[in-house]
Amino acid sequence: MSAQLRGATAQHRPWTPAEKEVVRSSYLTVGAAALARQLGRSVDAINHCAQRQGLVRHRRWTEEENEKLRMLWGERSIAELSRIFKRPESGIYFRAWKIGIRTGPPQGKEYIETAMRRTGFTRASLRRILRWAGVKVYRPSRRTEGAAYHFGYVDPFDVDEAVTRWCGTETLNEAAKRHGICPDTLARRLSEAGKLPKRPGKGKHLRVDSKEVDDVMAAVMAASKTRRSLSKQAKRVGVSSDVLSKWLKAEGFTRTGRPWILDDEVVDGVVARRFGRPGCRAPARKAQQPPRRRSA
Repeated sequence: MSAQLRGATAQHRPWTPAEKEVVRSSYLTVGAAALARQLGRSVDAINHCAQRQGLVRHRRWTEEENEKLRMLWGERSIAELSRIFKRPESGIYFRAWKIGIRTGPPQGKEYIETAMRRTGFTRASLRRILRWAGVKVYRPSRRTEGAAYHFGYVDPFDVDEAVTRWCGTETLNEAAKRHGICPDTLARRLSEAGKLPKRPGKGKHLRVDSKEVDDVMAAVMAASKTRRSLSKQAKRVGVSSDVLSKWLKAEGFTRTGRPWILDDEVVDGVVARRFGRPGCRAPARKAQQPPRRRSA
């Protein structure tokens, strides 16, 4: 069958509900030529099908439509306005410019390009910060054949808050390097303190609050002055590690990790009770005497 005969057969075949739905949803945005290639029909057939459904790309604007466009501009995206007026997005944007509507961002908003120059971040960095902080980016767009132009705008107050939060945080690796420990150790200590945030998605770095990290590490350092390993506690009280371990287990204490970290107050209480029992073979602890002063 020749190409001309195939084209004539395609033009006269009945329209299916699925094809009509494709024309209804895409005619105003992609145009008749793209739909003709997609559905295997002629441009005239696509236009006729669209006209039967009330879709007209080049109909004149009425004064009522102009007033409605003024009311909805800035509250709805270009894509939503295209569906409301049943016109292509490029026509919506051009009509707004034609009747004097300010085609920039709405009042109180700014383009991402403006926010980028104002905050000093690159486009990629600022978008990553906004995505991390959950800031909504409004993206009204106008489409032409084969291309799309996005005019993303944001609330400047949301941008400033996101940048402030971002600058007050750091990655887990950076925080661990700053405190001289490995990231796994820092993550464990933050988790024990209930300060470890939820893990982000794949390909994203975990960021922690710098002040919270400093507070947790300060608490750990303060606790480390009264918490020692089993061997150091045994050396401090003057008994062997095996003896101190037996005493602790006899009183119901169990090993919580390797090394076994113990508080001075707990060890002192156990040792005091053991030394007070008759028949205890452990040597008595020597009282610390003040240093002697040399005579002049």
